[in-house]
Amino acid sequence: MISRLAPFDLEYVEQPLVHDDLLGHAQLRRWSPVPIALDESAYTTTDVLNIIRAEAADVILLDPHEAGGLWQARKAASICEAAGIPVTLHSGGELGCSTAAYLHLAWSTP
Repeated sequence: MISRLAPFDLEYVEQPLVHDDLLGHAQLRRWSPVPIALDESAYTTTDVLNIIRAEAADVILLDPHEAGGLWQARKAASICEAAGIPVTLHSGGELGCSTAAYLHLAWSTP
């Protein structure tokens, strides 16, 4: 199914399998013509390290609400940077202060 999406030049496919199937994501990533992004699998810095070790993602989507706040999300982003994995922020339609916090985090994240 993912191979059918290749002509559309997608940035990535988000969380195509259940969150705890890192082996499955790694296998899918090896043959997928579309990059694989994980977010539900990346709630903690330990999760991010496990994704990197399993080579399960091309992109990691961080969500400060799930990660334990801005500082934890920033630490996870630094881990991704060291591993050479791009990061983007996952958003569920935040408003007000939360949007401002996300913007600050986004601008401080490589």
